[in-house]
Amino acid sequence: MKLLRSLGFAILGIALFDTWLYKDAYNIHDYLSSLNNAPAIFFGATEQVSYVPLYAAVIVATRLTLFALFTAILIKRFSRR
Repeated sequence: MKLLRSLGFAILGIALFDTWLYKDAYNIHDYLSSLNNAPAIFFGATEQVSYVPLYAAVIVATRLTLFALFTAILIKRFSRR
C-alpha cells in the first residue's frame, strides 16, 4: 500500500512540476492535462525530449527506486513459501 501511495505522489509531483515549468500554472485545464500525461512521462512512454536533463534524471531515479522496492516486496513475499 505504501508503494502505491509513493507511486501516486511521484505521478502527482511530475504533473505539478510539468505544469509549473512548461504550462500555465493558473489554468486548471493544464493541471489536468499534465496529470493525464504524467504516467506516460513516469514510465518513459512519451517522446517528449524537451525536459531538463536533471528533471529526466530524477524521474528515472524515482522509477528505478520504486521498481527496486517492488522487487524487494515480491522476493520477501515469495521467500516465505
